[in-house]
Amino acid sequence: MTWLELFYDLVFVVTISALASKSVGGQVLGEAIAMLASGGTCVTFGISAATEATFDIQNFYFMGGASLYGFIIFHEVLAKPASEGLTRLSRLLEEGRLRPHVSVEASWAEVGEVTRQLLDGGFTGKAVLRVGE
Repeated sequence: MTWLELFYDLVFVVTISALASKSVGGQVLGEAIAMLASGGTCVTFGISAATEATFDIQNFYFMGGASLYGFIIFHEVLAKPASEGLTRLSRLLEEGRLRPHVSVEASWAEVGEVTRQLLDGGFTGKAVLRVGE
């Protein structure tokens, strides 16, 4: 299983004993690494807190088999085309195994208002804009 497949299977689910998925850096990333169990993996996909992180290397080694993975979509699509991942996501949606949190559904004509709400933190889920309405 590739990291991209693993990522799609877990879809940002944080299970500290097996996988920690964080868009952070700095102290928070160090704390997430410290919570890993033996064999756990911390996947970082952004640096929203800080560009540098500090963590206890000795504790990290003694966890046994723990790892830190830097996920960047541009690298992942070189290994596997995005179309394969999108096909997999579509299948998971059809099977009901992936249930995205959709906060806003609107016409494409409302893109300005929906964007403003998103930038202002007006909703936490996804926005679905329908084209052709």
